[in-house]
Amino acid sequence: MDAGRDDLQRALNKAREKLLDLSYRNRLLNFNPSAKRGYQLIIVDENIDQIYERMVIDKKPMRFRPIETIELENLEEPEFHWDNFEIEEDALPNRHEDEYLQTNLTLDSLHTRLVKLEDQARLALDEQGINIFYLVLGFLHWFDFTDPDKKRISPLILMPVSLSRTGARARFELSWTEDDLVCNETLFYKLKADFNLELPRLPDDEDDFTPLIYLEQIKSTIADQAKWSVEPDLALGLFNFGKLRMWMDLGTVNKSLARLEPILTSTPSNDDSDSSIGNQDSDHNLIDDDTADDLCLVYDSDPSQTKVIIDVLQGNSLAVQGPPGTGKSQTIANLIASLLHQGKKVLFVSEKMAALNVVKSRLDQVGLGDFCLELHSHNTAKTKFLEGLRARTELYATSVDRDEHKTKLRSLRTKLQAYRLAISQKIGKSSIRPDEAIGKINDIKLTYPVVRVIELTKPYDWEVGEFQERNGAIKLFQESSCSLQTHPIVHPWRGVELEYADPSRNDEISSATTMLLNASRELLEVFSKAQNQLGLNLSDNYEQVKLVSDLVCALELMPASDIDALLNEVWSTIPHVR
Repeated sequence: MDAGRDDLQRALNKAREKLLDLSYRNRLLNFNPSAKRGYQLIIVDENIDQIYERMVIDKKPMRFRPIETIELENLEEPEFHWDNFEIEEDALPNRHEDEYLQTNLTLDSLHTRLVKLEDQARLALDEQGINIFYLVLGFLHWFDFTDPDKKRISPLILMPVSLSRTGARARFELSWTEDDLVCNETLFYKLKADFNLELPRLPDDEDDFTPLIYLEQIKSTIADQAKWSVEPDLALGLFNFGKLRMWMDLGTVNKSLARLEPILTSTPSNDDSDSSIGNQDSDHNLIDDDTADDLCLVYDSDPSQTKVIIDVLQGNSLAVQGPPGTGKSQTIANLIASLLHQGKKVLFVSEKMAALNVVKSRLDQVGLGDFCLELHSHNTAKTKFLEGLRARTELYATSVDRDEHKTKLRSLRTKLQAYRLAISQKIGKSSIRPDEAIGKINDIKLTYPVVRVIELTKPYDWEVGEFQERNGAIKLFQESSCSLQTHPIVHPWRGVELEYADPSRNDEISSATTMLLNASRELLEVFSKAQNQLGLNLSDNYEQVKLVSDLVCALELMPASDIDALLNEVWSTIPHVR
């Protein structure tokens, strides 16, 4: 084994140990029965075997009894211990055989504590899909090397349970979830590492299991440890085994390392810019990839998402990153569908239950929900789990003509290939592609919402040099127009057809300008007199002057007429005379 593998093995082993939380903040190692934070409920003076038989063997629920119903001694002691509660035999003669769990809280405090436990357990189930609510059957009282005078109390057997009630004022009932009983793996690991003690494991069959006998086996195992003891006490509490399950799933370091090596060697790091796995910017073109024919996409998929699916189907390990709303759950649903089509099984794991629900919902929408088997949440109870298996065995397959779909897919791909080829070619003799031209047109429309379109004569036949020359002329015109202090249409030099201003012609231009100015003045005087004679009041612009001129010319050509006819009002209704 090379040095790199040794380093990886040590790092994995160290990371795996962190999943156990071996600190004494962990209630699995340091359970405090006097804690007031509401994460636990102490059960007093009960028989473990009787409770196990009722809840697990008979599958019957149990209720809770507050302390008002019995007489208690030493109730005011600051530190709680199960032995503090002494119940007279005559007070509750059948207390070990009834349906009630005796608690150490008053009625109001008991109700408040149960509500809090129910809320916290439901929150963990909804968000993470795991049950963290357990009934502890038996505790180990032990001492650590680091603090030999400090007694530690650790749970031994943990029974997964749930609280329920029919209404807000109804009494709570405690039921076994029918999940397997578990031992305290954190404690087992701690004792093995620090004391070389290997505690016995729980049997697989609940029917042949007796809690008190199992506790006696543990007592025999720790017999050589001074001041250690096993107590058949009970308590309800919240114990999060989420990371512990990860620790158990990893198994031995060597097996885990063998599974991790392909991922660590193939997944691109932040500095690995050359890797194409999961890289949506790679040159890989999906249009030309025949692998896409074998995909089973149940949702729309863009090129980057499809590339991820193809990478996974080709056996690559990769990490996909993306902000919310970029289609990760959609891609996962497509990937699961494609893998199911290949006859493979998929394990989909998420830290949050919401992520599992989103993907499950997407699969339900396309009819693939029946292929999903939940391994967490309230649906993992044995009865529901077996019901789910039975329902799936009764499913029947429906045939789908995939050849028809493949033919259609190939036809569409041919069209896409032709389109891609067309937009990648230069337009005519120019150096511009269609996609570039479309992009520039869109930019212009965004900058100038109202644009006058000018038809050009076969611009696609222009050579590159011709195009650059015309483009330069337009830019020069634009720069010249921007340098004017007024709009070109009203500029004094508008209409002048001189191509250039030669200094040798300055005198000629000056003389012509003077003559034009004098002629303009004379024209305005005549225009003014004509307006007075005709009774008009028009502005002195070119259009109005032209109108009066046309009118005077028309009057000159008109035959002699009666003065009354000329003064008739009908003339005022005629806008102009042609």
